[in-house]
Amino acid sequence: MAEKIQRQIFNDRESAARVYRRLCVGDAGYSVFLRYEGTLLFLKYLPGALGLALRRWAWRGLFGRMGRGAVIGEGVSIRRPGAIRLGDRVVLDDGAVLDAKGAGGGITVGSDVFISRGAALACKDGAIELGSHITVGAGALIQSVGESRVRIGDYAMIAAHVYVIGCGDYRSDCTDRPMFEQGLLPSRGIEIERDVWLGANVVVCDGARIGEGAIIGAQSLVRGTIPPRAVAFGCPATVRRFRGS
Repeated sequence: MAEKIQRQIFNDRESAARVYRRLCVGDAGYSVFLRYEGTLLFLKYLPGALGLALRRWAWRGLFGRMGRGAVIGEGVSIRRPGAIRLGDRVVLDDGAVLDAKGAGGGITVGSDVFISRGAALACKDGAIELGSHITVGAGALIQSVGESRVRIGDYAMIAAHVYVIGCGDYRSDCTDRPMFEQGLLPSRGIEIERDVWLGANVVVCDGARIGEGAIIGAQSLVRGTIPPRAVAFGCPATVRRFRGS
């Protein structure tokens, strides 16, 4: 796994300004960095239709790809935009976060996707891939760390405060060293297939596989595999019935 982001921040090998620039825009040059800083300074909280129009114009030159009809609300936080690819008609509601920091695959979002207020897609060297026609509820967190890959298929419905964490567990065998110093076990990633509904406050753990058309009830913890069209809930989530049966 790549060096932990915390170690990249708290080090004395680079100046604070260099660390900040690398985490915000990656290896992009100073011209990109200055445009990024100007966009944050003057447009991030600019209200109304003018703010929406100017943010769309400014971010278009910074994203790796930005499709037609994008909407970027007030207070949206974006890091390493060159590693973020957006399809058509993507809506980033006020206060949403797209954070692709690190050296991994970044964030790919399909078309007709709504990322609600306060929701976050966050990478730490990992990769997140969302299909099309997806809703991510308020306060939800989708995270990918290290070599992890988190993939969510088309037409997924992700309710408020869902937590999808693609990250291996901390190593904990040694008791004479902090777990932070021992690093992470290899990640198995997360695969959520097409037309899945995750209820409010669901937690999806690393290694989970959720089949097409499945429903996960609110407050559930998903580990392992949920088969297609299953209705599952509980901690851990267990299959209670199948849709259409």
